[in-house]
Amino acid sequence: MLSRLRILSIEDDPHDTMLIQDLLETEGLVCEVTRVDTLAAFMASVEQGGVDLILADYTLPSFDGISALKLAMKACPDVPFIFVSGTLGEEAGATDYVLKTRLSRLVPSVLRALREATQRAERKGAEESLRQNEAYLAEAQRLSRTGSFGWNISSGEIYWSDETYHIFEYDRAVKPTLELVLQRIHPDDRDLVGQTFDGAAEARANLDFEHRLLMADGSVKYLHVLARALETSSGSLEYVGALTDVTAAKQAEKTLRESEAYLAEAQRLSHTGSWAWTPATGDIRYWSEECYRVLGFDPQGGLPRFETVFQRIHPDDQAGTMEALERARREGAEFELNYRIVHPGGEIRDNDRGSDRRPDLLAVAWAR
Repeated sequence: MLSRLRILSIEDDPHDTMLIQDLLETEGLVCEVTRVDTLAAFMASVEQGGVDLILADYTLPSFDGISALKLAMKACPDVPFIFVSGTLGEEAGATDYVLKTRLSRLVPSVLRALREATQRAERKGAEESLRQNEAYLAEAQRLSRTGSFGWNISSGEIYWSDETYHIFEYDRAVKPTLELVLQRIHPDDRDLVGQTFDGAAEARANLDFEHRLLMADGSVKYLHVLARALETSSGSLEYVGALTDVTAAKQAEKTLRESEAYLAEAQRLSHTGSWAWTPATGDIRYWSEECYRVLGFDPQGGLPRFETVFQRIHPDDQAGTMEALERARREGAEFELNYRIVHPGGEIRDNDRGSDRRPDLLAVAWAR
């Protein structure tokens, strides 16, 4: 209950307004009553806001309750409106109608009106919160390219979120069916998808797999499907999950693999390897394939330690190389070194050309 009830009284008789206020306060309803008897005063009070309840006489010398009701239904439709009048009448839209000769009904009528108004406000707030949450979820799904779905295996009923419709490129008015899904699955993946679903359904297991879609325009999409297997109250199997359009990530992976292949081929042709080394720990964090080949290491053996690599440097070049590396480490500077390498078989080689003459290996690096 409100700690202080703010009432707008449309009444030309101040005595009647005071009588109503005394009656309400006698029943424990603390009131702040504003009396108006003209259209202008009524509109000013409504526009000011903060009204919890409107009590209106049916007829006034310069104004009438019917007009007030119509205006109130437009300006403040959530505020309860009760006629309190000496004239018998009913009007659609009013919360209640109490005769001045039977004011004993006023308090129950006011309490019921306030309770219903509170319930309407709570329901409206819950509905608005739900709409807001749905809007946030829809936007999050759109940004992440992730749609949600539900599928009852027994009934065949399927639910799709808006983003799922967008991913499958079907109109929102179309009812999703298993046939529509199958139409979009890439022909080369249909057996995989069927076997995955059948096996999961039989074991009542969750789903986590990827497959492709073949769209109407011939383009291909990659989907990552995650779903939880649930048992309904009737004992049937239902899947609730999400599917993400990972096409962009797949394309990025493909581009990266191609770039790495091009780089590896360029390094092979130019006998140039690339690497990353942390002097503070001695860890080699990255070695390209050409580094393994030039320095005679097996790529299957993993990243070598710095000390092991250093032993491949020709003994006559080790002191100068270490001095240059230490200076570069102290100064955090770039460096450029020339030195010979000795392969495990004792052969001195330059960039793996197989030459027996005394060549140099060039190492260039920058600090970061």
